[in-house]
Amino acid sequence: RRRPDTGAYLELGAAMTTVVLEAPDENSLLELEKILREEGVEHRLWREDPEGIATCLALRPYPKDAVRKHLRNLRLLR
Repeated sequence: RRRPDTGAYLELGAAMTTVVLEAPDENSLLELEKILREEGVEHRLWREDPEGIATCLALRPYPKDAVRKHLRNLRLLR
């Protein structure tokens, strides 16, 4: 809520949208996580428990232009 982008997103209420993109495999997900960390993009890596397998990256709300370059190679999950 302290970030302007996040606050603006939360104010949308029922109009909020979530985009789910598909990474081809765990290694791709881990490589993306490394890049996001290096670029200062706030995110969380989710791992299955107890296996420790990375299954998801969640980014806080960002304008598309701010993260597009990192996510453009991922397909929309259908």
